[in-house]
Amino acid sequence: MPNHRRQDRELDALYARLPEIKCQGYCHDSCGPIDMSIRERARIVERARKSITCGAYASCSMLTEDRRCSVYDIRPLICRLWGVVKSMRCPYGCVPEGGWLSDEDGVRMIVEADRIGGQPKGDRVQRIMEQMLKQLSEEELQRRASALFRNACATVAGRDGALAPTALETTVELEFDDGMEAKPRKYRPNQTGTRPRGR
Repeated sequence: MPNHRRQDRELDALYARLPEIKCQGYCHDSCGPIDMSIRERARIVERARKSITCGAYASCSMLTEDRRCSVYDIRPLICRLWGVVKSMRCPYGCVPEGGWLSDEDGVRMIVEADRIGGQPKGDRVQRIMEQMLKQLSEEELQRRASALFRNACATVAGRDGALAPTALETTVELEFDDGMEAKPRKYRPNQTGTRPRGR
């Protein structure tokens, strides 16, 4: 049984490593379906006393009537990376103090958040992700991380009535052979970054 207090302390320490950003509150249209660690999801649901869902135009159920995040202080890592990671910059001009976090450090932090809070796709996927981080060259990790976050930038809620996969969905939407070799699934976003209809 996980120790939730310890998980919360470790997650908060991880979040504290991120550059500060002064949010203007304009990016609510980007608050759509995301993946997060098991503990990140659980503590939001515990506080809000409702499920995290996405309604019309894929807007997050944690947004208030005035389009502000009702769980801002405990929002998950992927929400905290928005506007902070180099390839996922805020389109409204918010800039992190001290500069952007590198894409590869953003991916490392996602994997770390899942290690702390529990990987929603299971321990096997977590081990594979950690193994991939160790095996990839710095150049290959940088290339993949940049592509991952650029793809996630296209997830503005309501765009073309559909969403591209989020950073975490893109990371873990893989099939694995018996040798723990990761292979992308057949799904590929179309040029607008949206899921093809009927899939």
